[in-house]
Amino acid sequence: MGDFDNLDKDAEPIEEYSLVPAGWYQTKIADAYVEEKDDNSKILIIKFKIMKGEQTGRQVVIFPWLKKSQKSEDLTARILAAIREACDRTVDTMSDAVNMIDLEMDIKVGIQIGGNKPDEGKYNDKNSIFEFKKLGSQTGGETAQATPSGGDDTPEWKK
Repeated sequence: MGDFDNLDKDAEPIEEYSLVPAGWYQTKIADAYVEEKDDNSKILIIKFKIMKGEQTGRQVVIFPWLKKSQKSEDLTARILAAIREACDRTVDTMSDAVNMIDLEMDIKVGIQIGGNKPDEGKYNDKNSIFEFKKLGSQTGGETAQATPSGGDDTPEWKK
């Protein structure tokens, strides 16, 4: 977690948030923890920090649910299996998951277009992670610039 005691007290508020462009990035897990929600459900929060290239230092976060429904538990298990395969490391339990900090891998970032939120309008667009691979296998090892995964005629959201 961050050090909130040493924050700039005169910092200007963020007016606009920009998405990380779709593509492959070299990353490391900067933080991973479980957060309990008001309804006693739990969510696993994993923050991936981009290590090289134009987007260096930016983060992409995923929030797989735990114990919300069988579908969400299955999705979380598949995400952890993909991370395990990408890093050659055991990630089978929640204690393994929260001890993933500093694991490095390539991730395929995409942009998920917002949908309708009942009674409140539209969700904002957001970054999503679609694949996890061994470090350097998709980014060529040295280059961590966005590596588009589609051709010129591929819509941006599919890259």
